[in-house]
Amino acid sequence: LVRAVQVNQFLKTCQLIDPDQVISGENRNEIPGASDTPLKQRLRLLTSTRLMTPFCSQFHHPYIVLPEYLLGFDQQKLNFIIRHELEHLKTGHPLQLFLQRLVEVVFWFHPMVWWASQQSALSREFACDDAAIESPAEIAMYLRTLLTIIEYGASQADETHTPLAFSRGKSLTAKRARRLTQIAKNNSKAGRASVSGVTASCSLFIAAIFIGCVWVPVDVLASPRASWSPWPTWTAGALHDFGFSVHDFDAYNGRIELHELLEHTEAAEMNHSAQHDRRM
Repeated sequence: LVRAVQVNQFLKTCQLIDPDQVISGENRNEIPGASDTPLKQRLRLLTSTRLMTPFCSQFHHPYIVLPEYLLGFDQQKLNFIIRHELEHLKTGHPLQLFLQRLVEVVFWFHPMVWWASQQSALSREFACDDAAIESPAEIAMYLRTLLTIIEYGASQADETHTPLAFSRGKSLTAKRARRLTQIAKNNSKAGRASVSGVTASCSLFIAAIFIGCVWVPVDVLASPRASWSPWPTWTAGALHDFGFSVHDFDAYNGRIELHELLEHTEAAEMNHSAQHDRRM
């Protein structure tokens, strides 16, 4: 939430530019919104001298923010960048990233959540790279464009830390470059991901909740009604109805109530022995 507020404040400092002057006709049909709506209302294109890497955002309106130096690029390089950012907006990546950050805050202690977040970020960039290039022949030019942005960002201090940036982190960028190089060698374009951003976010959230609620039997002497169980009473009752035994929230003290468990075990053994003697 703090990052969203910071991004919103940064957008207010950017200069508005006419998208008709930057976005080519072949990319205008990819912009979200009705085709009969003016381009200026469907997409807000901004520029800033404080920004080193292009990024997109979506609050009430979709935004694409370009560093000022990118406006001097030729049209083909601009097309790569615009296609990449438009794919982020079309597939709902800003919303996916917001939900992903919520999961990270709630389950910050779980390493699988952070691993899943890294994989989600990588998948998002892979999908947008696929959308930016129309054929394997364009990969070399696309990689040169990516390298130019990285070199410029390394030589200048970036005053902002924006989500869904065009180049995010050396490790992520290196993986993207290796993948694109492999595609160029194979002379075939990888298929795009068919799972939407919202679906991936919901799956990540559900998986994180399930993993966080798995009970690990640390205390083997604990009764089936342990105080530290993650299961609420109504959930435990529902699972009991279906034949699953889970721990609910009744208090248990191993030192105080251990003798009760032993007495219960001894009584059960005596009862079993008595029944066996009767049968004999």
